[in-house]
Amino acid sequence: MKALFYLFIFAFLVFIQLFPFRKIVTGEHIGENLKKLKKHQWFKDYLNNEEYKNLIVHNENVRKTIGSFNTNKLGRESYLVKCKKKLNQVLVRELHSAN
Repeated sequence: MKALFYLFIFAFLVFIQLFPFRKIVTGEHIGENLKKLKKHQWFKDYLNNEEYKNLIVHNENVRKTIGSFNTNKLGRESYLVKCKKKLNQVLVRELHSAN
């Protein structure tokens, strides 16, 4: 019974190594998502704020967050609410860690 349990754990760890769950974010993803986000007033408000704009343009964590959004879902209001909340959390966290 123990051997079967250890075999299962080993197989699970190998699976995790071979198939990472994290999405690889590229500059192309970031650019596409920025283009779609710029159509919304709440994102334009972030860009009008100099501190947030600087983070959006230069901060790696903020850009990775933007790139990780599902481009196909950015037209849905419910998904935009989630994205806005997530982006706000990252912006606030990065703003405080920079100070």
